[in-house]
Amino acid sequence: YMAIRYDITERKRQEQRLRDQATLLTLGEMAAVVAHEVRNPLAGIRGGVQLLGSVFPPTTDGHELIGDILARIDSLNAVVGDLLAFARLREIKVAPVDLTAFFGDLGASLRLDPAMRNVTLQLRQEPGLTVNGDVDQLRLVFTNLLLNAAQAMNGEGRIEIAASTLDADHVVITV
Repeated sequence: YMAIRYDITERKRQEQRLRDQATLLTLGEMAAVVAHEVRNPLAGIRGGVQLLGSVFPPTTDGHELIGDILARIDSLNAVVGDLLAFARLREIKVAPVDLTAFFGDLGASLRLDPAMRNVTLQLRQEPGLTVNGDVDQLRLVFTNLLLNAAQAMNGEGRIEIAASTLDADHVVITV
């Protein structure tokens, strides 16, 4: 009996990576099509609602409702943008991120979302705490996490964010 054998493990891994990349590429293309198909009607709806807003005097109840509708459209548009950012393969840009400024900016932008209207964000952290990361990816993760927390509380309550140093290389962030 004679046999010639080769270890093809690495070749199989490479083939699986190629299949995974093709799947991600297809997902990215689908996300781009969906985002395009959603963003265009959203822009039209937003324009129409703004036009209606110009008809209502600022002191009427309808004017406040129009502001809420515009805020929800903007929030949905941001979600579509996040979907595009997630689906788009891009290079990660790691840089130092000041957590006080990061969570301050994030809290200010989330206050504009109607789902966060009756939610209080409380930040507890060590002063001057920074992490190395991609600020866009961190914003995407924490925006989704905080909006999910607000929805779990039915839009009313307090969300605490605590950040502390674990050791020289690690920071623990608790929500």
